[in-house]
Amino acid sequence: MASETTHLQEEDVAHIVWAAHILAYLTKGRSHAQAEQSGDAAASDADSETDTEAAFDDETDTATEKAAALSSSRDSVQRKFLDCICQLLSPCKGWDGVTAAALREEEGGVIVDVARNGGVDSDPAILEYCRMLENYLACCASAKEPSSTATSITDFETASINYTSSRVDYWIAACRKAYTGSHVDTDWDSKVWPGRESAVQTWIIMAALLLHCDSERMDSNTRSCLVQQAYRCVRETEVQQLLLDALGPKSGLRLWVCLGFVARPLTDCRLLREIALWKPELRHAQVSLVPSAPKTTLGRRFVVDIVTAWERLGLGIATKPVIDLLDPYKERFKQACAEPFSLHAEMQLISHYEECRGPGRMLDYIGCSKKSCLLCEIFLAALKNPIETRGRHGVCYPAWGVPCSNSEAIHLATNRLKDNLVTRIRGFSKELIQPGATAALPNVMQSGIVSDFSGPTLEDWRQRQKDVDTAKAEQNTIRTKLLVTEGRVSDVQTRIDPRRDFEPDDCCVMCNKSPARRCGRCRSIHYCSKDCQASDFPSHKLLCKKFATQPGRPSPEHKRAIFFPVHKAKPVLVWIPTKRQYDKESGERWTEALVHPYLGPDSPITGRLRVEHNEVRGRNLGSGFVAWAPRKEGYCVHLLHRDAYLVDGSLPNQSILASVRASSAASCPHAYHGPMVAIREIHPEDYADIELADFRHLMDYFVTYGSTEVRESVPDLQYRASTVIRGVKICCDGEIKLHGAKPFVSIDIKQSTRLTLLAREGISISPISALLGMPLIFWKDPNAEFHDDPPGWDATLSASSNENAAFMMRDTNPSDSSWGWASLHWNHDLGNVWAVREDEQDLDVREVAMMCYFARHKLPRMFADTMISEGGRMQDRQRVLSFITRENMRAYWEDTGGDEAVRNHEV
Repeated sequence: MASETTHLQEEDVAHIVWAAHILAYLTKGRSHAQAEQSGDAAASDADSETDTEAAFDDETDTATEKAAALSSSRDSVQRKFLDCICQLLSPCKGWDGVTAAALREEEGGVIVDVARNGGVDSDPAILEYCRMLENYLACCASAKEPSSTATSITDFETASINYTSSRVDYWIAACRKAYTGSHVDTDWDSKVWPGRESAVQTWIIMAALLLHCDSERMDSNTRSCLVQQAYRCVRETEVQQLLLDALGPKSGLRLWVCLGFVARPLTDCRLLREIALWKPELRHAQVSLVPSAPKTTLGRRFVVDIVTAWERLGLGIATKPVIDLLDPYKERFKQACAEPFSLHAEMQLISHYEECRGPGRMLDYIGCSKKSCLLCEIFLAALKNPIETRGRHGVCYPAWGVPCSNSEAIHLATNRLKDNLVTRIRGFSKELIQPGATAALPNVMQSGIVSDFSGPTLEDWRQRQKDVDTAKAEQNTIRTKLLVTEGRVSDVQTRIDPRRDFEPDDCCVMCNKSPARRCGRCRSIHYCSKDCQASDFPSHKLLCKKFATQPGRPSPEHKRAIFFPVHKAKPVLVWIPTKRQYDKESGERWTEALVHPYLGPDSPITGRLRVEHNEVRGRNLGSGFVAWAPRKEGYCVHLLHRDAYLVDGSLPNQSILASVRASSAASCPHAYHGPMVAIREIHPEDYADIELADFRHLMDYFVTYGSTEVRESVPDLQYRASTVIRGVKICCDGEIKLHGAKPFVSIDIKQSTRLTLLAREGISISPISALLGMPLIFWKDPNAEFHDDPPGWDATLSASSNENAAFMMRDTNPSDSSWGWASLHWNHDLGNVWAVREDEQDLDVREVAMMCYFARHKLPRMFADTMISEGGRMQDRQRVLSFITRENMRAYWEDTGGDEAVRNHEV
């Protein structure tokens, strides 16, 4: 039995090796020999594209590295931690230097297991380097913030520059080449660049170092100076814009990317320190080098010719077209399959964890100094518990060692990998032999199980499968339409403030993308895709046909408008007469829209509402339609209505409500009563025909104006509109106990919601948060359901009780009689509370949890003592205020296990 198992595994390994080589040939992939070439010039062909892409997609912007470390989720921070470790332990470019790492939590602490493509030996030098890294992290136990400048560097930072010298020297040479080939006679005199003197001085020093260094014989001192100066450049964001302006976008961007890679050792070190400072469990992480795994070598009976391998993979009989396709590779295939293959670093870690199972928990993420190859990507995704990496480059490296193990998980993933590769081969070969044809099913012997099915049984199975596929397709369609309607597609192009260049009229009305095509019927609106058109169709169809068949214009003075009657279920297209007016006293001219017949027989005073910006789409229509606007450009959608429609007895407008419902909204947050007319207003003081794109903008306005709705935040990888900021909902007792909510929940708050809350409640800044250096605005949730205790509520405090918010609102004015107390408004009937940063930056859940934990558990006794003391009250209160600092808050959180308390809902 054992021999059968061994044979089965060896057969599986052979299938992977055969399939990987064939797929690499068909896709023109690089061979292992090319990837292993010693010269970085040769390796750059394999790596330059990946590195450049990584510079945009995978590298942390050094200007925001601190924010990234502090604001991300726990897992996201740990992932960045692993990626930085890998980059610091990757000594060179090319295949041999690729390093991977995984995090393992044990009772004694955190272990970082490290593997490398070329193997990690037990050389004393690398062991000493790893110990220096551990000490570097341990030094972050102090609450003192690490320096963010490059004026002085630590021993480990110097060691990291020397350890990665091969990689650093490569990018210094690339940096020098990019600069000398583009700067020509650029004048770097600070007088030529007013306002950028600091950036010019920083770059002049870097340029001098580049021009005078010898990249072929680089000494350690020169290399260190170059890395430190490159770090200063990438930290000073004005340098980037200086290079783009001085050298041009293409050359400037190439040079900026190279600078980032030169600075990377120091960037990674500083980011590690920041992460370790913020995440205490990582300060005492220990680095464990994973022993090299045995190489994959095929037995002699599995070293076959390429045609035999094709047929044994189940790809069918090798016909003449197939033989002709494979013929160029037949000589090297057999020789290549006979070579031993090393395991990629990711696979070494997988084998290590499967062979050495223990109580430690492995993060479902493997950090890596490069993106994963196609085979690693497929294998990791095929595991029972899929593992993610920093990204993939999709190249099939044929020399891929297969992790051989008796583990059921590895055996299953290997089979899935083989099936995936065979499917890809079938598709590529079919396309190469018959371009445009679909891949045929493999020509294999029919299974006895399938043969026993009757015809009706197979038909039933096919029909059930078809029903399932149809249901999934419908669900995806509905989800896509909803996301597009709500303006949440991932590639929407947005703007926040009015600009001189507005989106062109021919861009997509749903996502602002160009080019877009007109609606085939009305020719009055543009869509970039069928998804966008389908999502808008329920509301667009209300007017599309009417627009196409509307009678001609009665006169040049008539302008097309949309009339929203009170009692009808649909809006109507009408021609509104306009009249040019002149004021003799002021000498001003303007155009009046004669809408009184539509607003009622009593000739009411006309109210006006102008829509210049679509918040849902992040799209600017115009500017200057209010008296105080600095510029007058573009256009706006002008809604004319009865000025007193909310108090003159006007009935709810049914056509507006029907239009909003067609736009996937249940109702309007604001009440619209009486008849209304929408027309396009242009400068100067004139009107134009309304377009059906304006109808979409108007519907988006109706569903957002006056809205106090918030949504729980989605992961950062998903799109968020540019006018949305991330806040935190501090949940009341009722929300936590009845709905099982966490005490603190991340929420997205739209700009219109913030404006509505400001108008209704004003601004209430938490005094405690202000002392902690991050002023937070608190608003009570207007839609809370816990103002009255629900039936069966038997807790001591009411369902609307929210001690976390109340303690944050304590008065901190030492001379005030209400010192240490929250006002009545913030001490009674709170319900859920929304918190946002005063500076409108995103707010992290953990930050709020830490503040509330500190205010609720540490400060009450200190406040109470100062309330009852007889003498020295002011001095005692000042002492309390001096204690309320971020350092003390963070220390209290760590000393008392704040993270665990939040997880257990003890906050």
